[in-house]
Amino acid sequence: MLFVSAGLSGVLLFLADFPVHAWPLGAVALVPLIAALARARAAGRPGARGVALAAAVFGIAYHAPLLAVLRLPFVLGVPLALALTVLWVVTWLLVWWSQRAEPLRAAVCAGAAAALVEWSSTTLIPVWGTAQSFVRTWSAWPPLMQLAALGGVSALAFALVAWQTLLARSIVDGGRWRTRAAAGAVVLAAAVIGFGQLRARAAAPASVRVAAVGWRTGDAEALGPRGRPDTMFRLYEPLAGEAAAAGARVIVSPETGFVLTGADRASTFERLGQLARRHHAWLVVGYLDRDRRENRAALIDPTGARAADYQKTHLIPFLERTHPGAGDLVQVALDGAGAPAVAGAMICQDDNFADLARRYGRRGVALVAVPTYDWSYVAPYHFENSRFRAVEGGYGIVRAAADGVSAVTDARGHVLAARNHLERGAGVVVADLPLHPGGTPYSGAAGASVPFVWLALLALFGLRRARGEAPA
Repeated sequence: MLFVSAGLSGVLLFLADFPVHAWPLGAVALVPLIAALARARAAGRPGARGVALAAAVFGIAYHAPLLAVLRLPFVLGVPLALALTVLWVVTWLLVWWSQRAEPLRAAVCAGAAAALVEWSSTTLIPVWGTAQSFVRTWSAWPPLMQLAALGGVSALAFALVAWQTLLARSIVDGGRWRTRAAAGAVVLAAAVIGFGQLRARAAAPASVRVAAVGWRTGDAEALGPRGRPDTMFRLYEPLAGEAAAAGARVIVSPETGFVLTGADRASTFERLGQLARRHHAWLVVGYLDRDRRENRAALIDPTGARAADYQKTHLIPFLERTHPGAGDLVQVALDGAGAPAVAGAMICQDDNFADLARRYGRRGVALVAVPTYDWSYVAPYHFENSRFRAVEGGYGIVRAAADGVSAVTDARGHVLAARNHLERGAGVVVADLPLHPGGTPYSGAAGASVPFVWLALLALFGLRRARGEAPA
């Protein structure tokens, strides 16, 4: 029964993700396995080895179909799946170990264990960061996303596993323990939803009209060699003009849109400067410096000057060959953008990790531009994950994609405008972006303490035996 429950929970969690994307299943997917672990713990069998095998079944049932959908290269996909399965084994051993406690203590312990392992997965494995998190699908429901402002995606992992532990124990336990588990589930749900609704409704003092322009690779190739400045200007200039005509004061374009060498670097930036002056708008332009092997984004102000240049920091292992940046942030005051604000920039894979995003939040930026280049299999996963950076840092995100989804997301994770270029081709998204003062508890000092909070909860509720503990 334990192995069947493990497989069922793994399949349900996969169905909550793309391509099915029945995301509400994520609220109950783990209940069958947690209930089976509670029964196994009470019965005293199987032992840790049997639980580890069941956890491996769960990991395979969840990750194997996901890898098939993503079509990742073997050298990247298989090691990632194995690493994540090992982490799930650790998680489920800790959850099983916690089930001798009464339901409320068990729920806190199980949630803390899952959150700690989730933090380890998204922080210490430098492949996809939080894009590989099982809570990523909850970007579809902004009220739950607001927990990320307190503790990042691991805070959502805590809430979801604690909630499902209470549901499982309300099924397995009897008498007063069942009543307490059910009551705890209701209280937890009410607290999370209430906090999320209050935070999501907070008004911003100002706004700025922004735009993201994007395209498919084929849109560029139809005009000439992709990346060549003469080709890209034929594609980019009309889109930038359309955005400016709609009133956009900040216009962001995709990652490596322009491929530059020493021969055309100066002339390209001169022409981009003229475009910025003509439209009196900020341009954030993704480009590849081929000579220096650097993936960059230029921030060009309305006078045509390059106000800043950001270099991509996080590269995709085995796939990218440019030189990584040192993590140096850029920060510009959006003079002439229609509202006082400070903006920064990241590039594509950078927004899969919380380190740069948290630092921008600590600096109080109100807007982060993110040039991006995706491909069809990863585009929905990456876009879904990028919304968490806005909530964690407390700022809006303007995301411009090639072969993916361009979008404007506010500081509460709401998508104000979006366009899937894979489906609709080249185009522009424009929105009035509320300018919340950047920064959250997670982007501040509290963010560094997150793993220690989960460790403390695990020790407090897992190692200490409570009076009135549920019998084995």
